[in-house]
Amino acid sequence: FIGPETLPVVTGDLPGRQFLLHGTDLGSLDISSPIFYRRVNVGEVIGYDLTKDGSGVDVRVFIHSPYDRFVSENTRFWQASGVDVSVDANGVKIDTQSLVTILVGGLAFEVPAGLQPGAMAPPNALFALASNRSDAMKPPDRVRDRYVLYFNDSLRGLSPGAPVEYRGVVI
Repeated sequence: FIGPETLPVVTGDLPGRQFLLHGTDLGSLDISSPIFYRRVNVGEVIGYDLTKDGSGVDVRVFIHSPYDRFVSENTRFWQASGVDVSVDANGVKIDTQSLVTILVGGLAFEVPAGLQPGAMAPPNALFALASNRSDAMKPPDRVRDRYVLYFNDSLRGLSPGAPVEYRGVVI
């Protein structure tokens, strides 16, 4: 007998849909890692592979019915694995999905607030896989200007991505 090197995808009889996610790395994901929508387990990772040129990974996911109807053309996916802790000029921020994702990893998805969901995504639709929720929900940059600033005093507490204010308004 010659067995396959990877587990076969066994979702044929289950109601739901498959989607393809493209990201820069796999993180702590593995086959059967959970997928969450509003912290409810709605699916799992069913496979993954390196892209042909090795520059990223393609992750195949399965979302169970009836939750697959929440995956639309404007849905954003991100790695919900572990605990995200950030300390910056705004303070300390801790973000996690559940105890399960801390232990085994996982993904999450939703449509950004203020954005219409749009049409339901077709089976096998391709989505970008962000490394965390804030990157996934970030609106696309429309106009981007670069400036070089010189400071005479210490920059303690300033980090890349810190908000820039002008007269009290974040610009």
